[in-house]
This record gives sequence, structure tokens and C-alpha cells, in this order.
Amino acid sequence: MIYPAVPDTPDSSAPGSASRGSAAPGSAAGRATPSPLSKRKARKLQALLAAALRLVGEHGVDGWTIADLARAVELTPGALYRYFASKDAIVVALQVQVLQELVTRLEAAQAALPERGGPRALALARLLAA
Repeated sequence: MIYPAVPDTPDSSAPGSASRGSAAPGSAAGRATPSPLSKRKARKLQALLAAALRLVGEHGVDGWTIADLARAVELTPGALYRYFASKDAIVVALQVQVLQELVTRLEAAQAALPERGGPRALALARLLAA
């Protein structure tokens, strides 16, 4: 399964992630608990992204290879292509993940501001609305 970006919920919003039993959208079967296999894939995906983030932090975006990442997570380079189409797709997924974390932190900071109409709160609100 190839992920162009980090899904909000593992395997549920990724392209091609429909289960073989294709339940109707909104049905009880469509909301079933993820299988052990999908949980394992989600954990592997998160391990891949964590290792890629470490490699980017240590060597920069261009200072690591797919083979380096594969070694870091104990996979073959070919196995990585089950998760990502390319190194560029991994970098995009990392960008999405970092930006999602930034938005979460900014929203928490905005909620913690004592004055909702103050200049800091308004600046933060404008930033989050962009």
C-alpha cells in the first residue's frame, strides 16, 4: 500500500485501503476495529517516518538514501515501496506530519491564551485561518 502522505487514521484514509470485504460506507462493518495486520502496518509506517525524520535531522534531506532508511527499520529497500512510492513521497509525508503537529500546537497555544481578543490571540487566529 503506497501512502502519498500521512493518513489521519492509519489505513482508513489511504488510497486503495478499502478492505476486501468492502462494506458500505457508514455501515457497522465499515467502522470495525482495525485488524492486527492493519495495526502492524500502521506501526511500521510510523516507525518508517520516525526513522526518516531522524535521518533528515542527522544528515539533511539529501544526505540519506532509501537503503539507509531500510537498514534503520530492518527492511529491504524494496519493502519500503509497499509504503511509499519514492524518497520524495517520504519527505512529503514528513512535511505533512510536521505541519499537522505545528497546527495542533498552535491551536493549543491559542486555547491557552487568557484574552481571546488580544493581539496575540488575533495573530494566532489569523495564522491558523490561513
